[in-house]
Amino acid sequence: MLYESVSNRKQKIFKSHIFFLIAPTITLGIVIYLYPGNLLLWTMSYVAFSMMFTISLLNHIGKLKKTLVGLNVNVVSSNNHIPFPQKFRDKLSSVSEFTKYYRYRKHQIPTSFVEFKEGNTVYLYQIIEEPCEKEVYQIIEIHDFQYVLVQDNNKKKKIVHLGNLRAATE
Repeated sequence: MLYESVSNRKQKIFKSHIFFLIAPTITLGIVIYLYPGNLLLWTMSYVAFSMMFTISLLNHIGKLKKTLVGLNVNVVSSNNHIPFPQKFRDKLSSVSEFTKYYRYRKHQIPTSFVEFKEGNTVYLYQIIEEPCEKEVYQIIEIHDFQYVLVQDNNKKKKIVHLGNLRAATE
């Protein structure tokens, strides 16, 4: 399944970057113990390395998302459910450009999952609950590496859990 391979790749990225973040920390401790006179220099170099590895981590996660966008997939199961309702009321009249999320019962719903908004009621795209292996969808957006906005051949957008998908073989 697609979800397992994506989560394995994501874990490999995190593990490698965590190792590269822990190694300079240990090195900094040893260097400060051996050469305590240059504390500012060592601390600045540690911060620089930490920033470099953090940017690298975010870059690799972004690349992983970009490889999935545009992928043709089939819905093969209905094991994983989406906790979002089909519609909900939002007290905020607008979403800030910084967050681009609606909040619903401790869940963040991206604005791209919203089909339209009428007053304070927000309507989401249809959620796929029944598998249809003959239908081929194209991934448009991924949220939290769990929820996916897909588009069918008729340009209709739908929401599905990543664990219910399999890469289409054509």
